[in-house]
Amino acid sequence: MAATDIETPLVLGPDLAGTLMTPKEFDAVEEVEEDWVYELIKGVLVVSPPPLEAERGPNEMLGHLLIMYREYHRRGKTLDGTLPEQYVRTPGSRRQADRVIWAGLGTQPNPRKDKPRIVVEFVSAGKRSRRRDYLEKRREYLAAGILDTGSSIGFAEL
Repeated sequence: MAATDIETPLVLGPDLAGTLMTPKEFDAVEEVEEDWVYELIKGVLVVSPPPLEAERGPNEMLGHLLIMYREYHRRGKTLDGTLPEQYVRTPGSRRQADRVIWAGLGTQPNPRKDKPRIVVEFVSAGKRSRRRDYLEKRREYLAAGILDTGSSIGFAEL
């Protein structure tokens, strides 16, 4: 076997934006260049800068409020977990949702196996962003089974 026959592990970086990939290939990636957000959208690798402060602040506040709910509300124990900037597996894509919430499992969720009950997106200004978040992502989350009975997707406009 020649040295060139050995497969080099794929390292995601901004130079690979636009690369065609399968969900299996995307899921197998073990190393990425830091300070970028990687999503697989309809089989294409999309590389974006990380969320700005205008999104991270409200997302942090939402996380705080959710934890307060879990700790102090009489029905709060139904909230099993919440994570910011979490991948949601949809057919053919891997979307990074602004926040996901697991509820009603009765146990600590496994983010790679358990579908979130609620997906939250902070919608950016602009017609294109609104269409992407309100229509495209919603369709993908529906196809992934996120919006079955008792589940929902939340949108907050920044």
